[in-house]
Amino acid sequence: DSLIESTEDFFVNLSGLSTTLIGINTPQATGNITDNDGDSSLGVQFDLTSIDVNEDAGTVDLTVTLNADVQDPFTVEFYTTDGTAIAGLDYTGVAQDTETLAFGGSNSNTQTITIAITDDIFIEATEDFQVILTDISTSLVNILANDTATVNILDNDSDASTGVQFDLTSIDVNEDAGTVDLNVTLNAVVQDPFTVEFYTTDGTAIAGEDYTGVAQDTETLTFGGPNSNTQTITIAITDDNLIEATEDFQVILTDISTSLVNILANDTATVNILDNDSDASTGVQFDLTSVDVNEDAGTVDLTVTLNADVQDPFTVEFYTTDGSAIAGEDYTGVAQDTETLTFGGPNNNTQTITIAINDDNLIEATEDFQVILTDISTSLVNILANDTATVNILDNDAIDGTGVGFDVTEVTVNEDAGNATFTVVLSGNVQGGFTIDYTTLSDSAIAPDDFTETTGTLTFAGNDGESHDIVVPIIDDVIIESTESFFVDLTSISTTLIGLDPSRATGTILDNDSEDDFPADTTMQCEEVPVLDDIIYIGEGEITLNASGCEYVQEYEEIITGQDDECDTEYTITRTWTITDCVNNVRTHTQVITVLDTTAPVFVESLPQDITVSCDAVPTAATLTAMDNCDVDASVSFTEEITGQDDECPWEYTIVRTWVAQDCAGNSTTHTQTIIVEDVEAPVFVEELPEDMTVTCSEVPEAAQLNAIDNCDPDVSVTFDESITNDANCASGYIITRTWMASDCAGNTVSHTQVITVPATGPITSSDYEEEIMITCGEDIPEVPELTFMGGCGDYSVVFNEETQFSEDTDDYMIIRTWEVTDACGNTESFEQLIFVMQPQLETVFIDICVEDPSIDLINYLPASFDTNGTFEILTAGMVLNGSILDPITVPVGEYQIAYSSTEGTCKYYVDFTITVNADCVPCGIDDIDPSKTVTPNGDGVNDVFEIKGVEFCNFNFDLMIFNRWGAKVYETKNYQNDWGGVSPNNSFGNSGMLPAGTYYYIIKVTNRDFKPVNGYIYLGSN
Repeated sequence: DSLIESTEDFFVNLSGLSTTLIGINTPQATGNITDNDGDSSLGVQFDLTSIDVNEDAGTVDLTVTLNADVQDPFTVEFYTTDGTAIAGLDYTGVAQDTETLAFGGSNSNTQTITIAITDDIFIEATEDFQVILTDISTSLVNILANDTATVNILDNDSDASTGVQFDLTSIDVNEDAGTVDLNVTLNAVVQDPFTVEFYTTDGTAIAGEDYTGVAQDTETLTFGGPNSNTQTITIAITDDNLIEATEDFQVILTDISTSLVNILANDTATVNILDNDSDASTGVQFDLTSVDVNEDAGTVDLTVTLNADVQDPFTVEFYTTDGSAIAGEDYTGVAQDTETLTFGGPNNNTQTITIAINDDNLIEATEDFQVILTDISTSLVNILANDTATVNILDNDAIDGTGVGFDVTEVTVNEDAGNATFTVVLSGNVQGGFTIDYTTLSDSAIAPDDFTETTGTLTFAGNDGESHDIVVPIIDDVIIESTESFFVDLTSISTTLIGLDPSRATGTILDNDSEDDFPADTTMQCEEVPVLDDIIYIGEGEITLNASGCEYVQEYEEIITGQDDECDTEYTITRTWTITDCVNNVRTHTQVITVLDTTAPVFVESLPQDITVSCDAVPTAATLTAMDNCDVDASVSFTEEITGQDDECPWEYTIVRTWVAQDCAGNSTTHTQTIIVEDVEAPVFVEELPEDMTVTCSEVPEAAQLNAIDNCDPDVSVTFDESITNDANCASGYIITRTWMASDCAGNTVSHTQVITVPATGPITSSDYEEEIMITCGEDIPEVPELTFMGGCGDYSVVFNEETQFSEDTDDYMIIRTWEVTDACGNTESFEQLIFVMQPQLETVFIDICVEDPSIDLINYLPASFDTNGTFEILTAGMVLNGSILDPITVPVGEYQIAYSSTEGTCKYYVDFTITVNADCVPCGIDDIDPSKTVTPNGDGVNDVFEIKGVEFCNFNFDLMIFNRWGAKVYETKNYQNDWGGVSPNNSFGNSGMLPAGTYYYIIKVTNRDFKPVNGYIYLGSN
């Protein structure tokens, strides 16, 4: 067969011999069957000599196979030996001589060894142990070559989120701090030590200048094993005196020596070095705040200085603003946001602003403009107090040859020219213009006979070549005279920029007086005959008689005929002149004058005109005389006619008066005056007229008796009329109108009206007061106003009353004050003041308080005017009050409602309190978590349970795991409540119940915060 078996035997028995003749000597023989199925290749061994198993698999199975059929059962022992995995910590070991596998016979040719794998919390490398087959109980088969299987335990405690990283990726440090510490944290438990290198790289901070750098491959941190999960990197910071922006450098984690955990996302920390070298006194400003520059200098330089060392370049803008100097005209302006100076870094601490100065030809005063520093591009230093410099431009245009004066200093005009004109001219441009006064002075020409005295002011705009004229009127007289002169002077120039030169001009007047023509024959009226006088002839012709300034002799004769008749005013005159000048030139001239009288006489006196006069103003007839242009004996006749005095009013009539004047030549003049006499003047009242008045009822006067007189009519009549309104009712007031009218026969009237106003005696009024007042209950009741009454008849009687009125529908109430007033006439009036007293509104008070704050008295939070004797009612469970005192430490964190009321008095007070008790003042960082170091569950009340303290008010939720020293989890719970006292649950390693004394490892996870786990060791004792 194919069954491996031991040598087997069988018996062959002889029996049933059929004869008795012989016997059976050896009745039994043995047959031994030697097996031929086994060889050295048959036996038992592991299917796999290397098996991987995850740490959290619980167990690992190893298959051992028999590769032949063995008839009889046999056993094979197995045991474990540690590799890098440790029995009791990483797996459950099997000691030698303790465990067997059974094969052969009825047993399966495949047997399984199951080894328990320990799932600890340690991050560790893949660890191995061996399972070895030994001591086979049969010689029929062997333990083959694969007698040892290696189990590789694959760790499950590490993932992409476990590793090392910086606690903070950005840390600020003052430059003078000396050093900066950076914490690097491992967020898991790693079994074996490992290292992480770190080095620094420059950001804006430079190693060796701003901090002490760390080169790559020079420094390491050690984690895992017995090392702390938090390591600190300390970097030295350099405190220089250079003003600089906040600078940074990076510290980088690299080259972790294990593959079990990673360098996590926060592998780089940035250190920000905060500079300490700048203060309010450091910055930029002008060296000089006032600089003078000549207009022809071309440019002006202004120095701006930085008074400290600044590491990085920065800019300061500058711009110009006009003072009295104008950009574009006096200098080249700089607009805002166009020009900058650069300081700091490699740049010089002194920078120069150069402004172009315009050299114009305008004479002007010193002008200025400002240069202003602005918009510094850094916050490290400031623009200091001297941020503005004033540039003063000194003018250079007032030179020789510039000034103002007469264009021509000698002006000659003929006497008949009308005016003499003097021109004043400006040389040079003068900024802003100016004025000059001028005046004339007499010389040989005398004002006002020869010229009109002239004064005034010339106003110049200030433009080069600008001119103004002075016009002096010349008198054209009839006097023959020599050439004459006068002066015009310039004075009082209004500017100091230029001078006056020349300041005086001379005017010369040429005489134009001569008699160009001798008198010719003429016919004229007797009064037109000219007086016989000297004749001086100056003119052109064969004979020039120029007597100006020359003595001469002039002779003449006159013959009159025709004056021996009845009218000697018409006649003939013959005149002859003989003129001899100083050089004996002679000329004779005869003139015949025919004298006629064709002009009527003229009344001498003012002629009486037609007039209309009043009866008492008829003038006496005028006595008129006449004069004639020729006849000295002209006569005047007079007549007068009166009509219209025979009607009903003889005081109106007409007078016609006529005067006739006549001379000897029969010329006459008539004048007629018509006088209309009428009565147009109204009569006049004799007595003083009564005036309008306002009086009381009892003061109305009697009507006056008036008379009138007239300038014409002696019989004037006077009529009287009186009207009264309102039936003379004193209470409501009334008006009396009295009218007197006087009339004469001509119908002229005069009237006078007197109006007497009698005012009403009522109603009664009072001085101003508040009729309605609204106050809040608890406020002072307003004082009773002192009222002053007027109107009515005076002599007031006042009854005052005050009452308080309440309502069933509301706690509000009303105070009513009344004044009942009666005057002397019995008129009455009532005045009322209402004071509405409103209950205080419900007030709402919000209080935020931290659990560790001191106690507060809620009375102090009531509004100032509220009664403090009321009661507090707690509306939210959990709130604790001691009277009005709230101690926050006794109240859980949360929001609470409390109602306050005071209703015993007239005023009702209600306040709703909303109180929020928070834990904001309680430290709630990861470093504030304080787990127990020791647990001694002996019932003495001290360290009976594992407590997480320090953050009782932080509303943290904790998950807790506790491991023994072999990494076995002995306790785990979520939402831990500080209640573990050393008891192990049924599924823990070992037996359930109280754990043995010793050191245990805990891991605390804060589930409602983004904190790394908190881990450490505790000691579990029994005392």
